[in-house]
Amino acid sequence: DQTLTGNYTAPVSIGNGVAAWSYDATFWNALTVQPAGTLAVSYSHSMTINSVATNFGTLRLFSRDVNTYLSGAGRIENPGLMEVASLGSGGGWANLYVPINVPAGGRLALATESRAYLRSGSSLALAGTLDIQPSARMVSLNEAPSRDLTLLGGNALTGGGVLQLDGGNRLVAAAPAELGLQLQLNDS
Repeated sequence: DQTLTGNYTAPVSIGNGVAAWSYDATFWNALTVQPAGTLAVSYSHSMTINSVATNFGTLRLFSRDVNTYLSGAGRIENPGLMEVASLGSGGGWANLYVPINVPAGGRLALATESRAYLRSGSSLALAGTLDIQPSARMVSLNEAPSRDLTLLGGNALTGGGVLQLDGGNRLVAAAPAELGLQLQLNDS
């Protein structure tokens, strides 16, 4: 395993067969996770993206007994697997503060009983799969500015878990969608 800490101003690539852990790392240039690479935000730590992060492999955050944070002025392009794992049974959340694009073939997955917040600065464009497993929950919090979860052609909403939109946050169906999960609209 590789440990990533501090600031990275040059492009960074997580190679095939490499497992890397972010301990509050900040990326100021392109970050790429190769198809057989894994990048995880360590327990109760963060990762800051100030450019474009492209994930062809696995990008993992954790929730429940820990809080993890993905923030910055950049964005995530996720043609691979971005997942939120459940660690224990506590009240922690994976906190997402950056825009995320999941193209066709990409997958954003919340494991059983995991938790993720879409926070201020985030958005989700989905032409791939959003898989929220039973007892898992993704919440777009009522924080300014409001955010969009945009469903594009080819989207799939699966798993049976809960997708919750609070306040002025919107679900924009730019293409047909079939809900294979629970949708909760609060304070709208």
